[in-house]
Amino acid sequence: MFEHLVVDKPWQLELLLQTLPRLPAGRIDPDDHRTLGWFVKRLDLLLPHLEWLRIKRSNSVVYSMAPTLCTFLPNLLSLNVAGAPLSYFPTGTDVISPSLKQLCWTDDGASPTLENWKELVLFMENHPNVTVVCFPPTDLAQWPPESISSLSDWEGVCWPELEELVFTTSVRVRFFYNAFRAGTFSGIKRLAFPYTSPETLGQVLGFCGANLERLHLSHYSTYTKVFWSLDTTLEMIRVIQRSCPNLQEFRWSLKGKQLPDSEWADRLDGATIPGVTTFGAHWISPTENGYGYGRFCKHILCWARIFPDLKTVRLFGEADVQALLEERKVQFFNGFLEECRLKEVRVEDILGRCIKQQGLLV
Repeated sequence: MFEHLVVDKPWQLELLLQTLPRLPAGRIDPDDHRTLGWFVKRLDLLLPHLEWLRIKRSNSVVYSMAPTLCTFLPNLLSLNVAGAPLSYFPTGTDVISPSLKQLCWTDDGASPTLENWKELVLFMENHPNVTVVCFPPTDLAQWPPESISSLSDWEGVCWPELEELVFTTSVRVRFFYNAFRAGTFSGIKRLAFPYTSPETLGQVLGFCGANLERLHLSHYSTYTKVFWSLDTTLEMIRVIQRSCPNLQEFRWSLKGKQLPDSEWADRLDGATIPGVTTFGAHWISPTENGYGYGRFCKHILCWARIFPDLKTVRLFGEADVQALLEERKVQFFNGFLEECRLKEVRVEDILGRCIKQQGLLV
């Protein structure tokens, strides 16, 4: 019951501060002093403008409610936070458990300054078990240009245990470029970031692509009537082909652009990416009719030709699956599922459930 806590209302935070330090009711062993907080493995603090304040007094430090709550969770493995500026984020292990494995900021947080990133380095040094990080929003416009290009803080910093990095805006990729170059992320196996150009993709993958097993690229545009360029697709495929010899899964998210014509794979000069067995697709349609999703299905089949070893197509946008299961779209969706079956490719939803014809999830 208490393994995963989601806090999105202020009263929940206050209630948990009273509840988690208590011993479980009805415990059998009277010598068992594990509190309710001992059992919590994941905490989602999703309150907007959440305060992570620390006030230094003469002989002690007093924290606000959010970090105080964390002190009651000695076995916390996953922490997702909103509105937690790095300037107040506790770097030591007295607040956030040293057992932590996943740390993610949402885009609601305040943009950190250059000085704040030194706090992050210290936090990671004190939490060597962290394997997954989604970094906080970064507004580079607030920083002097020389700080972005030098960033000597990354020299000598290496986090080999870190296996997955998630960037939700391209400016964060720009900021961490020097960290990639310095070998800070030597153990990265899974990477997600926005696709902006083949040059940026090539630079990042040039430093970490050799070990990547999963790559998730996204492109969110406000120009809904612009078709995705075939030349751009070809350049992207060639960069991945050249840089990621161990890639097993590729995810592609596209929003705000029309998909290219259905037979675009015929014009890619036979470019393929061997070794990829799972392709994840997510498209946020700029249209409201079935025509858009029909093209989406054909778009996936074109990608299937790029991956000669493909075994699974995963539709990891819940809205995509719901839209395709609608009565007026199910006919061409069933046709898509039949083509995948003939190719011996399994189609799944985000939970890994196989999608059969007529919209059955098994």
